[in-house]
Amino acid sequence: MSEPAVGLEGIQWTLVELDGEALALTEGESPPYLLLNAEESRVSGPGGCNRLVGSFEVSEDGLRLGRIAATRMACPEAVMRREDAFLRTLEARRVTS
Repeated sequence: MSEPAVGLEGIQWTLVELDGEALALTEGESPPYLLLNAEESRVSGPGGCNRLVGSFEVSEDGLRLGRIAATRMACPEAVMRREDAFLRTLEARRVTS
């Protein structure tokens, strides 16, 4: 595993667009985001409702995520649908080997 690119770690990577559409939040709602910890190769953050944790690696092909686990709290239906779509998008970046 290679070292992360400069600036990859310690930045709050906030979701601003999902499936080609700008993220629309209701008043008081926080956007989903991810934080990368290179020392532990861990990723974490809120998915919109639930807390997400997992692993990652950086290679010449880019950022690849390991399996992402999430808590299972219930939230409003629209928030849960968006979080499910976010998790599916993250799953597409999953390390398969």
